[in-house]
Amino acid sequence: MLELATAVDAQEVITVGPLFAAADTAGITTHFHTAEEVRHYLEAQAYKGCYFLVKGSRRIGLEKIVSAVE
Repeated sequence: MLELATAVDAQEVITVGPLFAAADTAGITTHFHTAEEVRHYLEAQAYKGCYFLVKGSRRIGLEKIVSAVE
């Protein structure tokens, strides 16, 4: 997934959970331990005209972050 983000010139990749903690190979990753941390981060940003791809499992709870970017 990180290779794809690099290939499409993504400006930022947000990862969640222990499996992605050391996965930043392109220098574009912001890592969080929980979906709740991501939600707070996204609510504090001023994203306008951006696209988001949310990919993950329900176990991590990424559906909680969708309201932060609507």
